[in-house]
Amino acid sequence: CSTLRGLLALRFMSILLDWERKYSQPNLSSFTWSCHYRQKNAVVMVCSTVSHAFAKGCAERVEALGLHYLDAPISGGAVKAQEGALSVMASGTAAAFARARPVLEATAETVHELGGEAGPGSAYKMINQLLAGVHIAAAASQLFIMAAAAGMGGLDDSAVAKVYEKLSDIELPEGKCT
Repeated sequence: CSTLRGLLALRFMSILLDWERKYSQPNLSSFTWSCHYRQKNAVVMVCSTVSHAFAKGCAERVEALGLHYLDAPISGGAVKAQEGALSVMASGTAAAFARARPVLEATAETVHELGGEAGPGSAYKMINQLLAGVHIAAAASQLFIMAAAAGMGGLDDSAVAKVYEKLSDIELPEGKCT
């Protein structure tokens, strides 16, 4: 039922997922132009990772046209998207949240409501991206150390792989660690 409500709500929304290629700073005028064709009180929900300042600037343009802006970057990847289990780090006015709620409920497992104006959602997403990078670097270091230990003798490659997969929740490709 929430999926049907979400689909019906799309009549009043623009959801932008591929922001950087489509609406980068030089093309912002085409973004503003496309907003002119939305129904008044519609919501423009930007789910891309953009800067705090960029989100605020876009919100000003959208709101000047009588539309609502929801700064709503997503996390979870393709698998979570197919399951309707994304995490959304959103910020915007109460009216924007109210209008977007059916779509958020249909697509997200968790919606973090992070403020009453555009910007904080994007700031939290940037923090999330930085932490993801740290985790990737740490996992690579862990794998390197485990592979080096296996190469020193006495450690079974398949056992090292099983330990790593269990600890990191990441499946390794078939083959040797060393």
